[in-house]
Amino acid sequence: MNLKSEDILKNFTGNENATATLLDSIKKSNNTGVWLLRGPKGIGKSKIAFNIIKGMLNIEKDNQLLIHPDLFVLKKDDDKKKFIPVEEVRKVSTFLSKTAIKSSFKTVFIDAINELNHFGHNALLKSLEEYSFNTSFIIIDHMNTVIPSTIKSRCKKIIFKKLTYEQIKYLLEKTSISSENFESYSILSNGSIGEALKLHDNNALEIHKLLCSFFLEIYNLNNNVDNIQKLFQNKKNNNNIFTITFLMIFRFLRNALKKLHNVKVFYIDNLEEEVVKKLSESLNHAQINYLINILYERKKNMINFNLDIYSSLYLTLNDIEKAIKVNEK
Repeated sequence: MNLKSEDILKNFTGNENATATLLDSIKKSNNTGVWLLRGPKGIGKSKIAFNIIKGMLNIEKDNQLLIHPDLFVLKKDDDKKKFIPVEEVRKVSTFLSKTAIKSSFKTVFIDAINELNHFGHNALLKSLEEYSFNTSFIIIDHMNTVIPSTIKSRCKKIIFKKLTYEQIKYLLEKTSISSENFESYSILSNGSIGEALKLHDNNALEIHKLLCSFFLEIYNLNNNVDNIQKLFQNKKNNNNIFTITFLMIFRFLRNALKKLHNVKVFYIDNLEEEVVKKLSESLNHAQINYLINILYERKKNMINFNLDIYSSLYLTLNDIEKAIKVNEK
């Protein structure tokens, strides 16, 4: 087993303390236990787990795949599916029932538990209840869904924090993204380099600009929510575009709430500052909180009930437009 900190943290930025705690716990446990790596998506939890598992099982450093007879990797292999099929989760128990081949222990890597549904959780719980000595589970938790307490109570939880603005900017400098956009993506990413890269890949700054213009036109009384069709023409099949749009709307509302509470707001440009200023002037605390709750509810229902994303977005913008116009009269 090769669990040297310098190897695990090579080319890694942020969460050094959490990684050191995790390594120390694994070494002291003699590879027996269940570790839940908790933190926002896109901050490097899976990368750290990948490096640790390679060290635990002595997989060659240059090998970019996690393939080993004593390792079971459970992850979603089809982006079109919402959840990892329960049949795949049940294979964990079958895997653990067999004797280790090359190592003195067996390892299960789950990336991520948020992609299991209720039936998947029950199947995983059964494996956790039955696992024996010399078995390790490393489980990724993006903290964006509810995990049953019966599972969490069986885990040693390691908390990974969001990356700082400076760390995101440093990581972006290593990419081909234009330096003039570093600051904007660092602010919008909410502490996740993975999110920053996704925002760039989906032209998030253009979406941001279009939404700012849309909001400002409401105040100029030249706009109606039907114009949203122009913003997303030919993009109805791109779920990332709509997810980013929901996040942008939430950002505007949250920043307007911050402004009402005299909390410092970091804007990515003058357009956003103007939008937030107008929202904070035309809507009160209760109205903004109401709109944020609607936004959360629509997004949750959209995921849970497989509702049309475009319709959910349309209704949300319509609610915001109505609230603004009522107050502007």
